[in-house]
Parts: sequence; structure tokens; C-alpha cells
Amino acid sequence: MYVLVDVLMGQLSKLDPREDHVYMGRPNTPWHSQQGLQVKDGATIAKPGILFDFALGGFYCLSRAMLVSIAPYLGSAKAFADVCNDVDEPDDVTLGIITGAVLRYPMVRTHLIHTHGWSLAATVNPLTLHKQLAISYGYGVDHWGTPTFNCICVPNALFNVTEDPSQFRSLHCSLHPMLPWCVQRQAQLEVSPLLRVKRPGLHCLYW
Repeated sequence: MYVLVDVLMGQLSKLDPREDHVYMGRPNTPWHSQQGLQVKDGATIAKPGILFDFALGGFYCLSRAMLVSIAPYLGSAKAFADVCNDVDEPDDVTLGIITGAVLRYPMVRTHLIHTHGWSLAATVNPLTLHKQLAISYGYGVDHWGTPTFNCICVPNALFNVTEDPSQFRSLHCSLHPMLPWCVQRQAQLEVSPLLRVKRPGLHCLYW
């Protein structure tokens, strides 16, 4: 996960961590809907049917005030695991249940967090990378044994996908071009342009 700290700080500076009960993330539910709560028989954490949001597990933010409020449910790893078992959900969904269905604090939604659960090259505008909050990446092998890369497209990337599968090094240099190792890499490319190899099967989309 690559976190753009300046963007994150800009978002958080609008909030009071001691007063605002903040659970900020990108909802895993459709943007204009919420998850319906279903619990196993005998569970007492919340009533079935209550709507809530839960953020993608890759990245989310909790304010100090929110952490204090949810502390009784997170007293220990075992205690939180018991809550997960009660509602029969994984940890990220359970956190959404605690904050939204039990404590009734709405999640602060943001489009600026991106997970490898979808095609990053197709969904993250390369021309607005500097405005995003957090970006993930994925790597795997398809049914034929061919390596697959799920990563952002960085305009004029300084590193190819073999050297930089996440493209985070290229992104970092795009954001901070005067870093010594970025300047050095740019000089290398000017001498040997073949180092910048287009990654197979991945097409950058600009819009």
C-alpha cells in the first residue's frame, strides 16, 4: 500500500481526533447503499436488519475518539475474534458493524482509496495520482502460469514492471522527482532508453 501522506494529512486536518468519531474509508458496498446486518442465532451485538458501511480492509482511518468508543469490543485479540464469530463475519466487516450498526456512527466515505480488488490501471486516472490517498497493488499467476500484474499506470514511469511490480517507485519519483535516486534513474534512461520497457498486456488509460 502506497499512502500519499500529504493528501492524508489534508483530509485528517479537517477533523478533530478527540471529538469526532471518525471511521474513514472506501465502502465495500455499492456507493449509495449499505450492508444489511445478519447475525447468527443468539448473537446480541446488534439487531438484524440494521444498515451499516464497512471499509475495504486494505486501508482505513479511525480517530482517537472512535477508538475509545470501540475499545470494549477490541479489549484483546480474543475478544475481537469472539465478536467476529458472533456475527459470523471477517474483521473488516465486523469493524463496520461495531461502528455503524452498534454505535451508529456513519462512515466517512472517500473515493481516494484504491484496492487491488479491481483493475487499478482501468480505475485510477493516471493524471490524478497525486490527488489520491492510498493505492494498493496485486501480483499473481493466471491459469496458464503467466505472471499477472494489477498496478497503476504512471505516466513516463521510470521503472518497468519487472523492476517495480507495484509501480510505487515510479509513483514516488513522479511525486518527488528531485530525489537523488530518481534523478540518477532519469539519467540512466537518457543513456539507455531500452530500460523503460512497456509491460506486457497492460494498457494505460488516460481520460
